[in-house]
Amino acid sequence: MTTTPTSDRKLVLEMLADGKISVDDAQRLLAKLEEVADNPVDHDEADSASKPRPKNLCIATTASDGQRGVNLRIPLGLVRAGLALDSFLPSWLPGGIFMVNSNLTGVEQIDTDYLRENLDELDMTFDSGEGESVRLFTE
Repeated sequence: MTTTPTSDRKLVLEMLADGKISVDDAQRLLAKLEEVADNPVDHDEADSASKPRPKNLCIATTASDGQRGVNLRIPLGLVRAGLALDSFLPSWLPGGIFMVNSNLTGVEQIDTDYLRENLDELDMTFDSGEGESVRLFTE
């Protein structure tokens, strides 16, 4: 049964009038209803809290003919430990952890803080433009 804040307050007042609850109980219930009305539940946040955290970083490749190639799963604990190494790199080392960019023409710095914070939602696909692709995702 879904109720509205107004009907909830009315119910509390009716219980008070019928002598089913004390004035102190009614005040506490009304204060709680007011608190709930001022802080509605963010359903996206509640849904994300109920989702289990991913356990693996997955790397899957697809060839130009559509056939699946590599299908690799790496425990996220190992990935997070590797990312934590960035904080132990000497300060004189320019930029921290690096990776070769997708077309192998240069090197790009990885924002490890951003990666650590968003690792659970990672889902990226790199397409060669010739039908070959690499997908990185967590599950």
